[in-house]
Amino acid sequence: MTLRNAFDVWQSDLPKLASDAHKYSRGHMVMLGSQGLGASYLATTAAPRMGAGIVTLLCDKEYLIANSLKCEPHIVVRAFDTVDQAVEMLQGPTNSAFVIGPGFAPGDKLWDDLPRLALAVLATGKPCVLDAGAITAFKGRAEELFPALHDKVVLTPHEGEFLRLFGPIEERQSAVENATAHIPSVVLLKGPETLIAQNGQETIINQGAPACLATAGTGDVLAGMIGSLLAQGMPPFKAAAAGVHYHAQAAIGSQLGRSMTATDLLPALINIGSTLGQRIFARPNFDL
Repeated sequence: MTLRNAFDVWQSDLPKLASDAHKYSRGHMVMLGSQGLGASYLATTAAPRMGAGIVTLLCDKEYLIANSLKCEPHIVVRAFDTVDQAVEMLQGPTNSAFVIGPGFAPGDKLWDDLPRLALAVLATGKPCVLDAGAITAFKGRAEELFPALHDKVVLTPHEGEFLRLFGPIEERQSAVENATAHIPSVVLLKGPETLIAQNGQETIINQGAPACLATAGTGDVLAGMIGSLLAQGMPPFKAAAAGVHYHAQAAIGSQLGRSMTATDLLPALINIGSTLGQRIFARPNFDL
């Protein structure tokens, strides 16, 4: 079954904001921070704008001060001394969903430990987004990753990252559907026509995203958006599709065209939240 990405495809699964909500009931998204501070900033800034009640950035103690200064004040930045301590922190009982991979590249202090950290996230069984470095880190090691994947995972590769994990792409839709036929997770293949697939049988095609999204950092924003929706309990397949839709709408809403940067998406997300708030969140009814 192939569907075009549209509001009515996932409308019924959008998170609702209950009148008795508190920050943890709205979802706690946890991101593993890298040496690339920009990626952490973009993803963690996007997440609360999509409704997550609390967002935590876990990072190596070497990057604690830099991240604390870089991130917005409402982002909780916590540091770990060792990889063992990081694994323990990833298992925290209030963690609702994870984002791992943005900003990571060879040479990062944690690069060699990234597969272990990704597997620790997967072992929690909680929803997560595996993006960028968390995909590339398993190049040639798919036999370690695939058995650990589950149905609450969204992988978000561009074509180069897809190649490293799943092999060459001859035809995009066939490639992504074949990939998901062998794993239980959702695969979101980014591009001018973004494809979201699961089970080798269900595919959502997103068309019409503006070309200005083809710039560094926009994928980090998308990872934070999807991670936020996962933290709020949205099913992974629908969360991926909704995230891609609002990501494109934010780019269009920026009205900057070729001058747009990833940072420019963030105020546009605020505009989406205000203009589409009735769709995304259910306001309580008060008897006055």
